[in-house]
Amino acid sequence: MVVVARTVAAGSRRHDDAGQVATGVMLAVTVGVVAVTAFGVIRLGAAVDEGGQAQTAADAAALGGAGAVRDGLPELLGRIRSPADLTRAADTLTCGAGRDGAVELAAANGAEVTSYCYDSIADRVEVTVENRTTRDAATGTATASAVASLGLRIDDCELDGVTLVCGDLELPIGPDALRSPDDLADVLDDALRPRLVE
Repeated sequence: MVVVARTVAAGSRRHDDAGQVATGVMLAVTVGVVAVTAFGVIRLGAAVDEGGQAQTAADAAALGGAGAVRDGLPELLGRIRSPADLTRAADTLTCGAGRDGAVELAAANGAEVTSYCYDSIADRVEVTVENRTTRDAATGTATASAVASLGLRIDDCELDGVTLVCGDLELPIGPDALRSPDDLADVLDDALRPRLVE
C-alpha cells in the first residue's frame, strides 16, 4: 500500500505543476494583451489629440488671415475715389492677402501653414496647416484645414455717387467725407466680423 500512495502523490504533483504552468502562460498572455491594448489606446488618444490641436491651429489661422485682410482694408478703401481706384483695390486683394496673420496664429498654436489663399470674390480664406509637434513615423503628421469668411465680397462693391457700397456696408468716399484710417478701421471692425464657415 505504501507504493500506491507514492504513485498517487507523484501523479498529483505532476497535475499541480501542469496547472501552474497553464496559469503562468495564461497570466503572461493576459498581461501581453493588456499591454498591447493600452499602448494602442494611448497611441490612438495621442493621434486624436494631435488632430484636435491641428484643427484648432487651422481655425485660428483662417480667422487670423481674415482679420489681417480686414486690418488692411482701411488704407485700401480710403484711397478709392473712382471706379478705376476700385478696380485697382480689387486687384491688390490677391490670394496672398492676409497670409502673415494666418502664419502668425498658426505658429502660436504649434503649427505651420502649408497652403493659404484669400479669394476676395468668394469671400473665403482657405488655410491648411501641419502640426509641428507631431513628426511621428507611426501616426504621421497631423494636418487640418479651415475656411473663414470676412463678410465682404469685393466684386459686390460699387460706387454710388460719393459712397462706396459693398453689400450692406456703405462708406462715404467723396472729398467732403475724407476719413482717417482710424475712422475707417472703426467702421470696418464693426461691420466685418471674421467667422469660420467650414
